[in-house]
Amino acid sequence: MPQHKTVKRAKTKRSSAAKRSVAKQDVLELVAKIENEFRHVPARLVALCRQEQDSLKHRETKLKNALKITESKQKILEKKQVTLSHQKKSGNKKQMAQLKKLIASNVKSMKDLVREIKELTHKRSLLEHKQFKFTSLGKELLQLEKRLNAKKAAKTAKTHKKPMRRTVVKRFTIPATSSTGDSVSSSTMEFKASDSNTIETS
Repeated sequence: MPQHKTVKRAKTKRSSAAKRSVAKQDVLELVAKIENEFRHVPARLVALCRQEQDSLKHRETKLKNALKITESKQKILEKKQVTLSHQKKSGNKKQMAQLKKLIASNVKSMKDLVREIKELTHKRSLLEHKQFKFTSLGKELLQLEKRLNAKKAAKTAKTHKKPMRRTVVKRFTIPATSSTGDSVSSSTMEFKASDSNTIETS
């Protein structure tokens, strides 16, 4: 029984370690996935801004055309009003009242069109600014990634670079003496630290 419990505990430990390893692997995969998505976010935002700008420009063109038509209509109505004001007929008062209503309605339509055009122009201006910002952000991210990769490559190259061998040579002189104690000659010895502690004598 104790042996069975030991085996079971060992299996449990291995399974726990395996789960932790899988969890770490899942986190790394998730981080890589999010990083890849984040890398493409500026380009997507730029595309959205450009698409919305095209849509607003199309609507703005339609509104401007409608404004031109309304302005032309207004000029015609004003001319009719001037003509009727110079004529003295029994039915002119009724026509003048109708013209005034049409002119007032036309003026209101022009004001509404001008207001909508201004709003669209303002939105387009904001989107242009955001598009420029996201374009710049995308470029900065690419430059940052290049710099980080270059630093990583330089660090890796520095780590794998073999250290240079330095040879240290020490010279010292040993005076030689004869059996009588008189100095005969001196010899110079060289010690090279890089050559397995070899001592050269000259």
